[in-house]
Amino acid sequence: MSELFTLNLLKDLRIFAPELIVLITILFILIVEPLVKKEDRKNLWTLSLIGLLGAFTVLLYGYEVKTKIFSFNLYIDAFSSFFRIIACISGILAVLLSHLSSEIDDRNGEPYVAILTVVLGMLIIPSAGNLLIIYLAFEMMSLPSYLLTSMQIKSYPSKEAGIKYLLFGAVSSGIMLYGFSLLYGITGQIDINAIKVALNYLETKRALGILAFLLISAGMFFKIAAFPFYFWSPDAYQGAPTPVAGFLSIGPKAAGFAFMIRFILSAFSEEAGEMWEDKLWGQIPQYIGFISAITMTIGNLAALNQKSVKRMLAYSSIAHAGYMLIGLSAMNRLGIHAILFYVLVYIFMNLGAFASISYITSRGMKDDLDSYKGIGWKAPLFGVTTTIFLFSLVGIPPLGGFVGKVLIFASAVKEKMWVLVIIGVLNSVISLYYYALIVKKMFLESFSFESEFKLSFLEALLLIICAIPVVFLGIFWGKTSLFLERALSMF
Repeated sequence: MSELFTLNLLKDLRIFAPELIVLITILFILIVEPLVKKEDRKNLWTLSLIGLLGAFTVLLYGYEVKTKIFSFNLYIDAFSSFFRIIACISGILAVLLSHLSSEIDDRNGEPYVAILTVVLGMLIIPSAGNLLIIYLAFEMMSLPSYLLTSMQIKSYPSKEAGIKYLLFGAVSSGIMLYGFSLLYGITGQIDINAIKVALNYLETKRALGILAFLLISAGMFFKIAAFPFYFWSPDAYQGAPTPVAGFLSIGPKAAGFAFMIRFILSAFSEEAGEMWEDKLWGQIPQYIGFISAITMTIGNLAALNQKSVKRMLAYSSIAHAGYMLIGLSAMNRLGIHAILFYVLVYIFMNLGAFASISYITSRGMKDDLDSYKGIGWKAPLFGVTTTIFLFSLVGIPPLGGFVGKVLIFASAVKEKMWVLVIIGVLNSVISLYYYALIVKKMFLESFSFESEFKLSFLEALLLIICAIPVVFLGIFWGKTSLFLERALSMF
């Protein structure tokens, strides 16, 4: 019996290897940091990068694995593997950008340990099979995020942003935990598949199930910065170091959508769309669609009047959460496929946009629109790649953002959600104004600073690394779609 247990444990640990690699990297940095000289600690970012690349490689190798590990508490399949890959990619880009930014003090390992811990939580969330692990994984992701936001200790805006993020985050976690406890109370189960079975037999308690869903979704809307829990986002992003703001705008958002997709389709429906015929449960897609419409409208309208580009992108990230919620409200296979594609391209185009802000602020310039004057001619690579990121965020062909929005809108059209599609298209048109305004500043106005603006090799490399997938996903999206279809095998 003990031998069988040992063999099963070793098998589970082998499948759990990406998470173990990240965990070992965290422990290794914590052990090594006090043992090296302070001037040598700036190289600790390389250890973080190696660990994340190792986890990423293992995930690619085991992408097709489909099993349950640790007594059925973690579900490993192509869907979870996709979001685990997303977690590693976002972590890799965040580590590179943090190393290149003057806003992050890389003479110690704390920023990289915090980033790795967030990534570790993101790796677990897509696979989590019960409510307890889901909650602990979200806390593992959230707590280091508060630390990262307030990383600039001498900056009052950074401390203010960290405190606001912590307070609102604690409230949202409490709301979500109450929803979990209510769901456990009416079903007696914490496994999400067992919850689905229990809800099917509890006809008289469907209303309590809906209440639990609303409470849990409120916590999730905070994580992805959706209405009405978006108000923390602009202040937190503006006060946080730019690399941290970029990381938080992509990583936790992707993990939030991974949880929402698996949780809704596993616990609240037998098949994608099957239970929505029920009179009570059938209102959930309309509820998500309503949140989607308000979220993207508020995000885009608020971004119009922003002078700070970082704050503009903060409101923009709110709007993009609204776009992705369209796919969730459609609740069909195409909608889930569209979300996966959108998350993939969003990582590169949004972090690339934040990287451009980081390069500007690292040279002593402000993150306002005037700082972009004439940079497109002074640094052509910077201008071209930033334009690619911004136009992809708008949804202009032939970039990846365009394909993502087409797929999102197509999923809503399939369900005849015409009002939501029209609102989405109109919001995309509105967003063109403030994104194009940055491009106008870069190419149609004169450079207004005395110092030169030149990119280092690593800075240029990071912009290229982000820009290539944005263009590739826009042109060769069909090949990517075949890859994403494997991630939908759970449905």
